[in-house]
Amino acid sequence: MPRANACLGRLLFGCVLAAVAWTMSPPRVALAQSPPAEQGVHVRVSDGVAKFERFYSLATASPISPDERWSLWQKDYGLAAVPPTPFGRTLARKQLDAAWDRYAALVPRLPALTQNAQALAVPTLGAVARLFGDDDPTLTVDLILFVGQFDNNAFAGPMVHDVPTVFLPVEMTDPDVALAHEFAHAVHKHVGHLSNGYASPIGEALLMEGIAMRAAQQVRPGHDEAAYTPATVYGSTWLKTCEGNAHSILKGIAPHLAAADADGRFTYGTGTTGLNDELYCAGWVLVGDLIAHRHTFRQLVRIPEADMPTFVAAAIARD
Repeated sequence: MPRANACLGRLLFGCVLAAVAWTMSPPRVALAQSPPAEQGVHVRVSDGVAKFERFYSLATASPISPDERWSLWQKDYGLAAVPPTPFGRTLARKQLDAAWDRYAALVPRLPALTQNAQALAVPTLGAVARLFGDDDPTLTVDLILFVGQFDNNAFAGPMVHDVPTVFLPVEMTDPDVALAHEFAHAVHKHVGHLSNGYASPIGEALLMEGIAMRAAQQVRPGHDEAAYTPATVYGSTWLKTCEGNAHSILKGIAPHLAAADADGRFTYGTGTTGLNDELYCAGWVLVGDLIAHRHTFRQLVRIPEADMPTFVAAAIARD
């Protein structure tokens, strides 16, 4: 789907402007057995699901209050796809309370969901690397699997020692699409040597999210178009409204491309036309047009980071 200097790809389903991040500190997870490499790409999988299972076992061992459960969550788990801000902490608490009764049915399914995510990882990363023309045989991504709060929100975290990190909630509705989206962010960072994070300019975030959504559509086809966009959260009418009002949305966001979306107006907010996540809408429409008429994915992911806002501004001006 994605906000301080943390992550990209929030797609509210996945970190869009960019970036959703973990509320507290990242989980200390044991390294799981990684899938075999494919054509030079490597995925190192870490098991945050086991950490959640331990938390859930403690939280259900005896009756506790919601406040006690929240304290335990912060102490023993502390992972949610929310902004790394006081607002994010408040949101994580609300999400935990809202999701709590659904976990009982999910917990027995976690081993199979975890295995499925691991099986998807390497083929998906390989497909994205080929689409972007990344032939570096050392390409490695750290994948942290965790249990989210049923918000369909995977995200790409910061680079650690030049290795991108992707966080995937195993209960995602379409984990293949989510992995493709977040791996697109990871490979884009690798190919483009990108260093900005959560506080990146809107123009950069818009372009990255558009590339990630369209790349996911390319390498994991077969889903309704809405599955690649925030319509997974807001409903299918989101995409219809986005595409129907695309001209107004692009023109409304154009004056803000050089600034960061500090108040979340174009991501969590309703932008200039009243549509949630206008940044993602603009990225979906603009990159779709660029790929259809003027550019390849290989070209787009190699635009210098400092040039992204002006590139996007020029593309909107041609609209």
